Amino acid sequence: MEAKAFKTCLTCMASFCLEHVRPHHENPVFGAHQLNEPLGDLRDRICPDHHKLMEFYCVQHGRCICGVCLQQVHKGCTFSNPDEQRALQESDLRGKLSLLDGKIDKNQTVISQMSDQQSKLKDSAASRKRALEDDYRQIRELLDRDEREALNTVDREQESGQTKLQNLIKKFNQNIVKLSAAKDGVNSLLSQTQTVAFLQASVDMPAVVAFDPYTPKVNLDSKAVAAWHAYSAVLREHLTHVLKQPVETRLQILKPGVRHATTRSSENA
Repeated sequence: MEAKAFKTCLTCMASFCLEHVRPHHENPVFGAHQLNEPLGDLRDRICPDHHKLMEFYCVQHGRCICGVCLQQVHKGCTFSNPDEQRALQESDLRGKLSLLDGKIDKNQTVISQMSDQQSKLKDSAASRKRALEDDYRQIRELLDRDEREALNTVDREQESGQTKLQNLIKKFNQNIVKLSAAKDGVNSLLSQTQTVAFLQASVDMPAVVAFDPYTPKVNLDSKAVAAWHAYSAVLREHLTHVLKQPVETRLQILKPGVRHATTRSSENA
């Protein structure tokens, strides 16, 4: 069973347990050796080119180097202690963490604000829809009432025409009765075989004989009906024209000047 490392010797390039590190403390031969806290990454600290401890950090090339590297390939490079460089990079990373935390907080704040906007947008849309539904409902009610008035006008004209025709039909039927009675009198007289009686008899022709029956001109072309037809046709054409336009220009067609006033009001705001 392996014992837990107690110290790492940077001179021996090895880690020792408490028992085996004792010679480094007791034997003067090991007095110059560098003892450090146990390093789990000792193998990673060895230079792969020179098998020496990488005690330096090359700032230009951003890597750890050993003393031989510093005298050869990295001669003239700016260098520092790895622990110092770690402290600098840790400070830089903490700064980045602070920046990231700030950005995260700002994003979360904006998300919260946008969530509020979503809720307000939903409420605003519902309110706008209710207002539009009410406007269009009133428009439909106005058109329905207008339509009923137009249809009622036609109904009244039809009723008036029907009454006139019914009265004339009644009168002509009465005339037929009178004419038929006179006809029967004439036929009865013609069937008389006694000459004296025939000559003494007479048939009075009804006054309606002088009346020449006619078919009256009854239609729905009154001024009122014609006005409703003309008005509805023009209204349909006007609405068709308006509804074909982009909604932004319809207000100007229906009420010239309103769009300019609205724009000016917005600019003043």
